[in-house]
Amino acid sequence: MYRKIFFLAALVALFGTVQACAGERTPEVKAVDVYPSGAIMYFEIAAGKTVDLELPLTIDPESIRFQLSGTARILDSSMRTVAQVGWVPSALADLAEEVERARTEKDRLSARLEALEQARKHLEAAVPEISSPGDLEAYIDGALSKRETIALKTAETTEALSDARTQYEILEGELKSRLPRENDKMRVLTLETVGEGTIGILAWTSDAVWQPAYQLYLNSETGLIEGTLQAVLSQKTGLDWNGDISLHTVRPRQDLVTPQLDPLVVDYREHFFRDAGELQMRGTEMLKAAAPELSGRVDEGLSDVRMETSGFVPGSGDKTNLDIGVFSIPASMELVCVPEIADEAWTVATIEELDRAILRAAADLYIDGKQTGTTILEAASMGERMVIPFGKTPLVTASREELLPREGSSWIGKDRLQKGYMITVTNGLDRPLEIVVQDRLPVPAKEEIKIENVSIDPEPSEKDDKGILTWRLEMKGGETKRINVMYTIRFKGGKDLIFR
Repeated sequence: MYRKIFFLAALVALFGTVQACAGERTPEVKAVDVYPSGAIMYFEIAAGKTVDLELPLTIDPESIRFQLSGTARILDSSMRTVAQVGWVPSALADLAEEVERARTEKDRLSARLEALEQARKHLEAAVPEISSPGDLEAYIDGALSKRETIALKTAETTEALSDARTQYEILEGELKSRLPRENDKMRVLTLETVGEGTIGILAWTSDAVWQPAYQLYLNSETGLIEGTLQAVLSQKTGLDWNGDISLHTVRPRQDLVTPQLDPLVVDYREHFFRDAGELQMRGTEMLKAAAPELSGRVDEGLSDVRMETSGFVPGSGDKTNLDIGVFSIPASMELVCVPEIADEAWTVATIEELDRAILRAAADLYIDGKQTGTTILEAASMGERMVIPFGKTPLVTASREELLPREGSSWIGKDRLQKGYMITVTNGLDRPLEIVVQDRLPVPAKEEIKIENVSIDPEPSEKDDKGILTWRLEMKGGETKRINVMYTIRFKGGKDLIFR
């Protein structure tokens, strides 16, 4: 078996607009390659016959390619545009029927209201035949009764018609919003084929998107993270997908060329321009030459990550979640308190070495089965280290209290400032824990600013050159510990300090 690729660039010149003819059909989508913005759909037909295939206008006609197997050959191909009034995708068939029922009910009530108005006019125009005073009284009583009945039915019908119109407008608006663009037309691809085998048809559409989504479940006792990866897809092509789906993280480049160095020319710089406008124009031209414009939709990653899944994705733009896979990753869990930011501790899981690539995606986070929040995971490669915040733990706290106020006793002369504070750490859980507390000492921005007489009790477990202090406290359930920090800042007299 062999495969050949045929291009369909000449089909654009064959477009026309005619009425749809018999024998045309919409092909089934056999498989799809989905990219962050766009997709390649794969159709397949048996060789040895002439077929008319209806394709929605959401497909780019210039992207169509053929793949032949066996002895299959294409003798002739053409494409035309046909009117297809009233066509809706199969995924919207039920909604379209609901819209039609609502329209019928609206029209029925409108006709009924018109009939009641005609009845009222006939009643007013009627001339009774009166032969005795009793006949007049009977006529008046009957006319009043009929008018009351008509007025009551008119009021009821008017209200029902208003509701029916509202219902119809809502349903019609929903249907229009979910229909593919230019759904009143179709492109008909006619293929005359011979031989045995299959003819694959590949076509690009821009009306499809996908993004990954994670759910991460942390076991607080073991530190194990169990995760699921899903694909959130949406496509509005008008064609349902129901089969194999390949998901890609990088869209194929359309402008690949062999890299080539131009000569490096050295010359004197021009120092004078006619005016500021010329200077700005030349600067802009140089920037464009140095950095060619790239489409924001092109991922510049070195390689593509491809994932396989399958399922049903309607062609009406509805979001669909498809499972890609599940995984387990061991992690070390820490409760981290940063009292300068918040009193409550953060539950942080650290994965020292990833055993798989992580995509940049939103993630729903759970601790022991309870959802704690969401985050955005940044892309990471296999073997990298990853830190994931799983949310706050309200029963573990660290509060910071200033010991020396800025006024009064905090000042020691005009060129020194003494500061101090106490951090109170509480383990409100009923089990022992290691609690990580982080704080910071000021780092001078200028040489004349000095940090002196630093007193820290207890001493931190770690201290880096940026002034970040880290304590690792082993604490029993219900235990409280305190950390005291004091220091003096010496600076040039007559200056005000700022902390940033």
